[in-house]
Amino acid sequence: PKAQATLASFTHLWNKHWSVHQQPVHSLEEELESMGQCTVLESVRLGRPVKWSIEVSEAVFTDGELPALLLQPALENAMWHGLAHSKVAPKLHIDIRPVNDWPHGVEITVLDNGVGLPSKHIAPAPSRHGVASVGLDLVRQKLAMVHPEASFHMTPASPPWSTAAVFKLPLSPPEA
Repeated sequence: PKAQATLASFTHLWNKHWSVHQQPVHSLEEELESMGQCTVLESVRLGRPVKWSIEVSEAVFTDGELPALLLQPALENAMWHGLAHSKVAPKLHIDIRPVNDWPHGVEITVLDNGVGLPSKHIAPAPSRHGVASVGLDLVRQKLAMVHPEASFHMTPASPPWSTAAVFKLPLSPPEA
């Protein structure tokens, strides 16, 4: 059963990555499904289960579209740099709230309870080695294409969480 679940998650993500050039946007609902599959795979890599939860405000338009795999670099960053080195049971939470700045605007926060970020990580682009993170730079590029004021930043979070990756953007209505 574990091998089947891992293979199913891998297949889902492979298909999503493969088609991202043909279909560069998808619904928020599809994005959250992909992040669940990514979490399953990363749990296998960590060698321990990652407790995963999502909270979406009822006011959020989940059929709205965003760049495909937009959240994936932040989720992987949390897994590889926060949770992999943590001694506590790993947890991830995605919180999605409406933002009134734009029609169908959302703030998506990816929270983890890992080791947290040193203060030098809070700056917009540097990574732990002083080199820009390719994945997080791609996030910023995708957001710039969505809206000039769309944003992404990482910050310390309130307990029980250690780190928050915060996306703010308008969702596009689905194409007919």
